[in-house]
Amino acid sequence: MDSQPEINEKMAILIDWLDVHTKFDLSPETLYLTINIVDRFLDVNLVPRRELQLVGISAMLMTSKYEEIWPPEVNDFVTLSDYAYPHEQILIMEKTILGMHTGYLEEQLLASFHSVVGNGKLKVVYRKYSDPHRGAL
Repeated sequence: MDSQPEINEKMAILIDWLDVHTKFDLSPETLYLTINIVDRFLDVNLVPRRELQLVGISAMLMTSKYEEIWPPEVNDFVTLSDYAYPHEQILIMEKTILGMHTGYLEEQLLASFHSVVGNGKLKVVYRKYSDPHRGAL
């Protein structure tokens, strides 16, 4: 955080605010990945204090698209932030973050996939949907 003169330890409020993921019934993985991405973004970008929530919103929007079946929409975050950031500004920040973290997100998704396979969940899902009595193959 030394590289962020406008942000101090009290900005942990952002992390508390990101707990809004429960309002959308998002998975804990979405929250953890969001926090990780915000942290990595702040390591390499100077962010004014007034835009810190924008970074958090955009990161959560992006990660929920990767992790969730039904991710929240941009307008949900506009409303949740009390209209602090317009729709377009959130999408621009999301694109900025995504441009920096594409490789990292791919690594995380691969790790998530391997954890599912490693736990045998994929086999259970396959058996469930390949049951001939259910009209599958």
